[in-house]
Amino acid sequence: MRSDHSCFCPDEVYVGGVCEFSGIFLSISELFQYYPPASLVPSSSTLSSILPAVEAFCQAMFVISFMIFRVVGWAYTWCMFYSDGSYVFKHGLLQRYS
Repeated sequence: MRSDHSCFCPDEVYVGGVCEFSGIFLSISELFQYYPPASLVPSSSTLSSILPAVEAFCQAMFVISFMIFRVVGWAYTWCMFYSDGSYVFKHGLLQRYS
């Protein structure tokens, strides 16, 4: 268990929203599934060539950020929670402060 007794707990911040960062890229790429780039802008527009690249970029960033935040990050965070919880149970802190 961490001994710094500060109010800031990075585990809670991670669970509270940092791990949802990958959802931004998923939302944008899913938006293109409902509204294909060809239906958003005329084919003569310069955006018609940029939007498919934006879609591919968001799909790639979703995969990368999902692996970092939701696979690797969750494994690390779970280990920290487990370590903290086992410390609390081993030292009887749950009964002392409840």
